Amino acid sequence: MFASLVKTQQDFEHEKAKKILGPRPDTAPNRLLAYLFAHPALKEIREVKTKEKVVNFLKILNKRKIQITMLRSLSFRGIPEQPKILRMIVWKVLIGYLPIETHKWEQHIKA
Repeated sequence: MFASLVKTQQDFEHEKAKKILGPRPDTAPNRLLAYLFAHPALKEIREVKTKEKVVNFLKILNKRKIQITMLRSLSFRGIPEQPKILRMIVWKVLIGYLPIETHKWEQHIKA
């Protein structure tokens, strides 16, 4: 009976992680980032530190021109595994496949 009333540390972490919000899809500079910002895997992240790290990546990517030094610095400590599309995008920017100007991504991908 009391076991259901007592919240575990994991329950508190999950509740706190739910409250951490990233950029809204309608603020994204292109469709690829809008898809990333609305990705269902973002809601499934249960650890607070992981969620905060993902949101930091999203904030860096949610610019018209990415500050590559900030992206490198944040990536140096590891890119979260979920959502997988985040890793893909970050690596493509870091190796120069995608330009740092996010509004040019769709043109670049089509070419």
